[in-house]
Amino acid sequence: MIPTGEITPVEGTPYDFRRAGRIGDVIGRLPTEGYDHNWCIASGPGGEPVSAAHLYCPSSGIGMEVLTTQPGLTVYTGNFLSKSLIGANGEVMDKHSAVCLETQNYPNAPNVERFPSAVLTPGQTYDHTTLFRFSVRRPQKPPVQ
Repeated sequence: MIPTGEITPVEGTPYDFRRAGRIGDVIGRLPTEGYDHNWCIASGPGGEPVSAAHLYCPSSGIGMEVLTTQPGLTVYTGNFLSKSLIGANGEVMDKHSAVCLETQNYPNAPNVERFPSAVLTPGQTYDHTTLFRFSVRRPQKPPVQ
């Protein structure tokens, strides 16, 4: 995928996660193999980290929130994993069996003037913060069929 520099609205698309929803319910509507896309994050006051994403697994009760000072969040959903990869406890790592949340600047930022600068010149200090907050809730029982 080649970044175009275009920032497009997400409303009504499979990229709209402003409200909680299951990635697996919408990933099939994408024109690509899965998610490998950058979301623009509104900056916080005074450069404080802002909430960029929440993940939650109802069956385990494990949740994760990502907070960052970075302007972008790339979401990648293991689009090219194959059953030949074996993870922890012998778990088969198949396509879309994982999700990565990568805080970063906008892809192609050095070539798109209106994007936040990604250039670090001599004497400048690179200073960004990303926090991963984990939580556990009581797991939800699967529906009786």
